[in-house]
Amino acid sequence: MGFFDIFSTNGPTQTQTNSADSFSTPYWQQYLSGLNNTLGQNPITPYGGPTVAPTNAYQNTAANMMYQFATNGTPTGNAANSAIQNQAQGNMNPYATATNPYQGQNNSYTGQTVAPTSNPFIGQNNPYAGDNPYLQSVMDRTGDAMAKAYAQGTAAQTDSAFNQAGAYGGSAYQQQTANNQEAFGNALGQTLGGLQYNNYLNSGQLAGQDLARNTSAYGQQAALNTGNQLTDLARNATLSSTDLARNSGLANDYLNRTTNAFDTSQGRALNAAQLGLASQGVDQNAIQGLNSIGTQQQGNTQDVLNAMQNYYTQSQLAPFTGYDLMGNALSRYSAANNQTSTQLPGTSGITNFSGILGLLASLGLG
Repeated sequence: MGFFDIFSTNGPTQTQTNSADSFSTPYWQQYLSGLNNTLGQNPITPYGGPTVAPTNAYQNTAANMMYQFATNGTPTGNAANSAIQNQAQGNMNPYATATNPYQGQNNSYTGQTVAPTSNPFIGQNNPYAGDNPYLQSVMDRTGDAMAKAYAQGTAAQTDSAFNQAGAYGGSAYQQQTANNQEAFGNALGQTLGGLQYNNYLNSGQLAGQDLARNTSAYGQQAALNTGNQLTDLARNATLSSTDLARNSGLANDYLNRTTNAFDTSQGRALNAAQLGLASQGVDQNAIQGLNSIGTQQQGNTQDVLNAMQNYYTQSQLAPFTGYDLMGNALSRYSAANNQTSTQLPGTSGITNFSGILGLLASLGLG
C-alpha cells in the first residue's frame, strides 16, 4: 500500500433501476406480436424498377450531330475555312505581275527604204482580222468564274437555307434549284453572247480596215509607180505602229479583265466565307438547343422515376405506420415510468491528503 492510499476513500457505485409497469406490458406484447405477423404478411423487398433516366432520342441525335460537326464540319463552314486558308497562305493574283508582250517592240519599217516595185501589201488581209484569239480564253474564264460564284453563292445559300428549314431535297427545294439554274444559265448566256457579239463587231471593224487599207494600197501603188517611195514607206510604218498599238491595247485590256475577274472572285469567296462561318454558328446553336430539349425531357423522366420509387417505398411501409406510432407512444410511456439513480465517484488519497494540508494551513498549523 502506498502512502497516499491511507487517505483514499472508496468511490460510490452507479445503479440504474428500470421497471416496466403492469399497464404497458400487455401492450408491448401485443405490439411485438402484431409487428411480427405484419412482417410475415408484408415482407420488405427492394425496389426493382429503373432509378436513372436514360438519354433520349433528342440527346442522342444532338450528340451525333455534334460529333459530325466536330469531326467533319459543315459544307458551308468548310468552304469558308478553305477560302480563309487560301488567303492566309498568301495566294496572290497570278496576273498581277504579267507583262504586255507588245511592250518595247520596234516598228519593223523604221529606217527601211522601198524599191520602186509593186506594193507588197496589196491584197493582204489584216492578220488580226476575224475572231479575237483571246476570245475563247476570256469566255472560258468568265464562264468558270460565274459557275464558281453560282456554286459558292446562290447554290450554297439555297442548300443551306433549305437544309436549316428541314426541306432539303423537297419539291420546293428542287423548284428553287431549277429557278436558280435557269437564272444562272440566262446570265451566263447573256455574258458569253455579249463577248461573242463584241468579237463580231471587232471582226467587222477589222474587215472594214482591211478594205480601207487595201483600197489605200491600190492608190499608193500609183504613187509608187510615179516614184512616191517615201509616202509608201511612211504609210507602212504608220500601219505597223497602228497594229502594235492596237495589239498592245488588246493585251492590256485582257490583262485588266483577267486581273479584275480574279480579284472579284477572291472578294466573293471571302464574303461567302463570312456567311459560311455565320451559318456554322447557327448550326451549332441549333444542336445545343436540341440537346437542351433532350436534357429537359431527361429531367422530367428522372422526376417520374423518383416519384415511382418513393411511391413504392411508401407502399412497403404503409402496413407498419400504425405500429410505428404505437411503438413511439409505448416508448415514451415506458421512459416516463423508468427509475434511474446515479451516485458520484469517490476521491483518491492524493486529493484527500491535499485537502487535509489545506485545512491545516488555514488553521495556522501547517
